[in-house]
Amino acid sequence: MGNAHTIFNETQYRWYYRTHWREDTDRTLPANGSGEYLNTMIPFVKVYLRFRDHTDWDLKCEGGGPSYTLRESADHKQFELVNNFSGFIVDRCPNFGKLEEEEQENERQRLEREKRQKEEKQQKEEEEKRRKEEEEKRRLAELEQERKIQEQINQENEASRRKLSEAHQRFEEDLRSQQHRQQQYTQVLHQVVENHAAKIERDELNDVRRKFEELLSNYHIVEKADSKCNLENRMKTLQNELVLNYFGKHRIPLWCQLAVDRATGYLDLSPTERLSVVEAVVKVTVDCDPDLEDVLITEQDKKIVFLLSLQEQLYDENPTLARTVLVNVLDMTSQLTSTSKELLSQILFNNIWTPKEIKLFIRRALSMDQNNVFKILHKVCTYRLSFLHTLTALKKKHHVQYLQDCVSYELDKDPDTILSEMQDKNYPKHTLSLLEDILMYMEDKLPELQGVVIDAEMIEEGKRMMILLDLAEPDVDTLKKVLIVLSLAVKECTTFIAPNGNQIQGYFPRLTQLASLLLLLRDKRGCLLEISTGEGKTCILAMFATIQAARGTMVDIVTSSPLLAIRDQDKWSQLYQMFGVTSSIVPPAHFHTCTPENQDKLLQDAYTKHVVYSTASTFAPDILRQEFEKKTTRGRRKFECVLVDEVDYMTLDSGVQTTFLSHQASGLRHMEQILASIWALLCTCRPIEVSETGEIQWGTRAQHFHEAATQSVVSFEDCSADSILMLGVQLGFYSQEDMDRLTDAKTQTGTDSCEDAMRKATEKIMDKMGPKEQYELLSKVQTTADNDVTVDYYSVINNKAKLYGKEDSQRPGCHFAATREGASL
Repeated sequence: MGNAHTIFNETQYRWYYRTHWREDTDRTLPANGSGEYLNTMIPFVKVYLRFRDHTDWDLKCEGGGPSYTLRESADHKQFELVNNFSGFIVDRCPNFGKLEEEEQENERQRLEREKRQKEEKQQKEEEEKRRKEEEEKRRLAELEQERKIQEQINQENEASRRKLSEAHQRFEEDLRSQQHRQQQYTQVLHQVVENHAAKIERDELNDVRRKFEELLSNYHIVEKADSKCNLENRMKTLQNELVLNYFGKHRIPLWCQLAVDRATGYLDLSPTERLSVVEAVVKVTVDCDPDLEDVLITEQDKKIVFLLSLQEQLYDENPTLARTVLVNVLDMTSQLTSTSKELLSQILFNNIWTPKEIKLFIRRALSMDQNNVFKILHKVCTYRLSFLHTLTALKKKHHVQYLQDCVSYELDKDPDTILSEMQDKNYPKHTLSLLEDILMYMEDKLPELQGVVIDAEMIEEGKRMMILLDLAEPDVDTLKKVLIVLSLAVKECTTFIAPNGNQIQGYFPRLTQLASLLLLLRDKRGCLLEISTGEGKTCILAMFATIQAARGTMVDIVTSSPLLAIRDQDKWSQLYQMFGVTSSIVPPAHFHTCTPENQDKLLQDAYTKHVVYSTASTFAPDILRQEFEKKTTRGRRKFECVLVDEVDYMTLDSGVQTTFLSHQASGLRHMEQILASIWALLCTCRPIEVSETGEIQWGTRAQHFHEAATQSVVSFEDCSADSILMLGVQLGFYSQEDMDRLTDAKTQTGTDSCEDAMRKATEKIMDKMGPKEQYELLSKVQTTADNDVTVDYYSVINNKAKLYGKEDSQRPGCHFAATREGASL
């Protein structure tokens, strides 16, 4: 009948085939398998093949060959049917399996992409939700803190009130024996003090008014308001109008105007300082209006740049106020992290950059990754890098690495350079020989210790070697081991966690620092080292103090300011604790809020520590108190080792200062009663907001209406407090019987019952004197007295004064406020 022929399937897919002479039955050609068909000797027998479930034939051939092979092409894009006898490809078709796999892969990638986008969206929503929750927690925490502060203020005010009340009672008891003479003397002295203070205030206001008029004239500014109104209101009005025009021009929300007062602390400023703010606003808005649209995007950025421009103008005339503005602006800059703000404050405090340079940096930093901003500022603060270096680094791709290269180039010196410089300065040969051996060793050894973490065993071994170390003739190997342990400890102490949670590795002491440390250790007679700014004086002193304290020596470290003492002790306390060394600052924390007994205890405890940080102006009086007053301020602490940071400041800048042990001057004791009386009056003053204008006015202590009217309004002797009360009888506010009861109580002097009766009689009259009655009676008093003083009458509710009545006159005026029934300010 014929021969059986074979079709080999070398693909991984199933096929179907048939010959033309068979019926409608298809045979299966399995993946990586084979199939047979019968050649009937009829020429040109054809074989048809189709892929999987295709309905049409994909490949066909003449069936006369002995066998065929179905395979994929070399590029896997086609199926090929090969005649095994001739080796020719008899037919081709697309690689349907590959196409299906690509479609499936594309579909899988699409689904994964959609899933990933959905997860990212969900993650962003969760982060936004978490951020809002954190903001809400922070807001609630701030409110709670404000509440606690207010409670503390109220408690302190209550304590002050009690103390003042007790002082006032003692004051009255002392005055009873000489009441008439002493009262007259006190009144005269009080008037002298008030008149003198008024003169000073008028001088300042006149000076501010003159300068304000010059400012208006120089800039051709014409005021819209009445030029005779309050000077501070005129300055504030001008400032507000300029700021509003500026904000409107640059499309900054008008509510941002509140940030100007917050940044400058406007409510707490003196008239002179307020004038400085107005001048700065004029210069920023009129003279140097920056083109914000080209460099900034957000409205918040524009507001911050305006405030920074304002502090830049203030810096020339009032650097203190300019620094305050900068610190407040940093608090309002939400883009910067809290750690970056703190570093910028330290840079400003240490005069590393000027406020103008800080302003330029902030403008660039707002659009940067805040993690990089923090790293840059940390480098600047650590190595006191100039703004020029930092500005150049911002233009580089790797900012932090560029700054580190600058630091390495400027600060890191190899042993040959260090020894060459010391040789030029005629250091002894034996010292140079010792340094050469140790520095060469440390240069080779420290890079090998980058991944080593110091442990307790290494610390104990280092302490033991420090104690056994002979500083006169030190063993070089022992000294090397001590320096290795100290270097590892410094690296551990300077490691910190960045805001993003990443750990920033600490640093090893540089070779120049180790050389300085060796010079300090070798010289027993004392040593004076000149170390440039940024080369790590505090690190050198901390390592030297650690070695000395571990050997049992008490160390006093003298800094140039109390803030530096607090900073250095806090920064290196971890290093001291590693080696079992205690440290403190003098005066200690909370020293000024304690009683004298607790102050002595805190001071004595601070001096028991191994290492004490303080200033010369603090050490000196403590020594004098112990030496001359025989107090145990320093206890048994000896004068063993003193380290002076910035010795030129102590000997030159502060060298002319003299320390005295002060005592109370007995000649001024007679002033205590007068000063207590003045203080009692001042403490009763309080701020009151005017409802119509929002202006804050200061009111005197609350007192009965007729007494306040006598002191504030009436200016002639014939109109007394009693005569004012009699006018109330005429107006029908209370009866003649009420007045008679008060008069009878006044005639019975010298007894407690008399004072109680007079108080009750007065209160009964005052209960009938509401705001309306007070206003009518005050108007009657003015008419009767024919006074040249106009009166603006207010009623005070919830510490807000609402205008009740006002006279339309250009005469000198005063404010009169009713706080409750019969009480006025």
